[in-house]
Amino acid sequence: MSDIDDTSSVAALSEAVTETASQPSTLNTRSAAAGSTAFATFRGGRSVSDQLRDIVTNEIRTEVSLMTKIKIQRQDYVPTEWLHRKKRARKSPIDPYGRRLTKVVGNREKGDFWLCNQCDKKKEISLYALVNSGTSGALRHLRKDHDLLVGEVDSETIESEPPRRRQRQLTVLDLQRQAAERLAIPKPKAELFKELLLRWIVDADVPFSAVKHPDFRKLLGLSNEELVDELLPRSGVTIRSWLEAEYRSQKELLRSQLTTSMYKKHLTFDLWTSPQKYALLGVAVHFTDALKRPQTSLLALRRLCGQHSGENIGPTLREVLSEYEISAEELGYFTCDNADANDSAVNEIIAALLPDVQPQERRIRCTNHIYNLGATSYLEGKLKDVLKSFESQPAEQAALQKVLNFLEEWRPTGAFVRIHNLQGWVRRSSQRREGFLQYAQGKLSDEEVDEFGEVLWEVSQLMLLQDNDTRWNSFFTAVERAFRLKDPIEIYTTVISRHADKTKRIPDEYLLSQDDWHVLAITLAVLLPFKKLTKYFEGRFFSRLLLRLTNNLTGRVPCFAEVAASLFYLVDHLRKQLAEYSDSDRVFPGPEIEGPEREIRVGDAPLRFAAAHGSSPPSSPPVSPPAAQSQRPQRSVGLPHKYRDSVIDLPGRPVGSINPPVALEDSGAEEILEQEDEEEGSQRQRCEKWPNPPSKTEIADVNLRAVRGCITCAIYKLEKYVTLLEDSPAYWTAMILHPAFKDKWIREYLPGEQAKRIVDSFKQFFDRDYNKRPTQPTPIQKKAKSSHLGAHSYLAQRPSPANRDEVKEYLEEPIYEDEEVEDPFEWWRQREKDFPRLARMAYDLLSIPSTACECERVFSLAKLLVGTQRHSLQDLTMEMLTCVKFWQRNPLI
Repeated sequence: MSDIDDTSSVAALSEAVTETASQPSTLNTRSAAAGSTAFATFRGGRSVSDQLRDIVTNEIRTEVSLMTKIKIQRQDYVPTEWLHRKKRARKSPIDPYGRRLTKVVGNREKGDFWLCNQCDKKKEISLYALVNSGTSGALRHLRKDHDLLVGEVDSETIESEPPRRRQRQLTVLDLQRQAAERLAIPKPKAELFKELLLRWIVDADVPFSAVKHPDFRKLLGLSNEELVDELLPRSGVTIRSWLEAEYRSQKELLRSQLTTSMYKKHLTFDLWTSPQKYALLGVAVHFTDALKRPQTSLLALRRLCGQHSGENIGPTLREVLSEYEISAEELGYFTCDNADANDSAVNEIIAALLPDVQPQERRIRCTNHIYNLGATSYLEGKLKDVLKSFESQPAEQAALQKVLNFLEEWRPTGAFVRIHNLQGWVRRSSQRREGFLQYAQGKLSDEEVDEFGEVLWEVSQLMLLQDNDTRWNSFFTAVERAFRLKDPIEIYTTVISRHADKTKRIPDEYLLSQDDWHVLAITLAVLLPFKKLTKYFEGRFFSRLLLRLTNNLTGRVPCFAEVAASLFYLVDHLRKQLAEYSDSDRVFPGPEIEGPEREIRVGDAPLRFAAAHGSSPPSSPPVSPPAAQSQRPQRSVGLPHKYRDSVIDLPGRPVGSINPPVALEDSGAEEILEQEDEEEGSQRQRCEKWPNPPSKTEIADVNLRAVRGCITCAIYKLEKYVTLLEDSPAYWTAMILHPAFKDKWIREYLPGEQAKRIVDSFKQFFDRDYNKRPTQPTPIQKKAKSSHLGAHSYLAQRPSPANRDEVKEYLEEPIYEDEEVEDPFEWWRQREKDFPRLARMAYDLLSIPSTACECERVFSLAKLLVGTQRHSLQDLTMEMLTCVKFWQRNPLI
């Protein structure tokens, strides 16, 4: 829009006469020709209000030079509300009768003025200078010329009177000079500065007091010192007030999103202890929004005082639900780990809000926690809960107890403890770390080269990892790294065990024999599916789907409908591993668990965890080392001199090549989950130094017996949770509502009675909670026109929606190929008219989270907030910081 010039019809102004009012804070400039107290009165042309109406429809620019200006007597003006002001403008009685304008020259302000609307309607322009925000001149104009605000007091004395010392020092001309020196900053630019500064402080975990650091202020001032001086706060208290305002604003937006959604709101929650020893309860919500898309967001990170019991957690959760106005009817399912306190918390909430509902129906157990329990049972063999459940079966309880007793004797000297102690021993000392890295970098002495051979590593920057009790798959990752460093480990331990100083030698119980390496190789093969499925399910459904579609990735995105099948797959995988290392002579008296006659699959070709029934599983092709220059080169090994005449070239294998990792029983599982390895960049690294699992003849009997016992413990643990799947109808209902699965897997791979019970339970669930709901708002019934056929019409009538059997029609449709249903929500959006009530059920059930990983991610964010210098952060400030950071990084779609 071009600049507005109203000077064409305006008579030339006479020389203005400046008159100083009784108070030095007011400036009145009177036109001698006009004979009024106004600065100027012009007649003719479009009114300023008309021009402003056209201007404000456009976007306000972030630079003054790009703003559309109003020209009055060849002077540029912009609305004052477009410009940044440090202090909030006070309300004045003159504001309803005029508009505030600011005179600008270039990028500087030349004073604030008030435009009279009453005169503007007559196409007369009256401007009054607002020196130091004084409004007395404008107020007198309204009284005298328009008979308005007669009883109001001059704002000079009540609105902007400066301190007495300042009154004595500053004159009107001083105030004008100050205004002329002020930089004009558009309000959008100031808001952008505020937004970016707050985002940086929140996202980078910067203390609030950073804005006071003189060097930080100087650094920003290099670009524009005046801008920084005007916009950058001088105290961290201001930053916290900004944070609180942003938190409340974002929280209100989330509340409105939840309110507009008519579907169930599911919660994940977990407890975490912060570095300041606060007990914090993380609460996340998962739901289908009004546009029928799955959404996830953080609700709170609330401090929990008192005992960490379910009776204490429940009221805190209900408080959060109340803040976001989530009613009992909207409340869906609760996904959390297997702690007893979480069971009690769910019971407390259900009893208080949904007394007619059985708590176990709404209780979903975190899938990744179940995987972790299965892997931990393999490694540690803790099955107290399983033994207690066998009290009515003394024979089986005794057999399992015998297995546990044997493992308890084996573990202190077994491979698991040895590799754990070895890693810790090397990592605990900086000298031992440096010594190990010498060998990892291939720096061998001449004597060592003669003994071990000349080597060229590609692992020079790698150190042994230490497993722990809290991080999922940490033992798998540590052993995986150990196999990549197997040769440096063997050289280092051999050399250090012969050290002249006996106090510096590695303890004998930390050394790994070849049989120990065999056990660890089997462990990697057993735990590999646990690692892949954990990575698979910990992703967010919609964000992973969007990423896959954007980058043309192949494979699947995690969905709650796959949880039940994944547990059956793991049990089947463990049974096959047990059969692989079974002994016909029954080396240990524990029960041999035979594999199922069925193979585990979902649909025709979805998960494909095992080969089709009656066919042999295909073998995975070897993974060749990467040849790209940007990737790590293949390791080259030089044999010791005494072995160099004994080299045998195997057919089809290049010299020095490394075997790939053992594949899953079906390459389909690897195909599905391969994208997780590619995303984390670990597939290439694993292929460089992965062992082939040894045969039974290569393992000592005691270790072979231990392997079978470890696998048996994992099977018992997972089977416990498989039996709990039917406590909640959500698991199997979600599978049936997935158009690529339906009930085919259930009927083909579960016993007939159990399959019938599951499908009948699904139908009862639908009839009870969804079949009687209206599909859409009932329209107003119009009176029907009379027909000569009367009540005996033979015209064909469409079946009433109430009489349709949506479940039957849905299940009778062919199962869609997995590639055709990349997003089940999109499929239901397209078919909602055909199955309106089932679609409503699908939106509720398919949005249930499979894991409580969202809370774990929140805790990781919160831990980064508390550095060594921020232990005084209050719990409320931590909650606001964590929530705002989460909402900024994960905005609702």
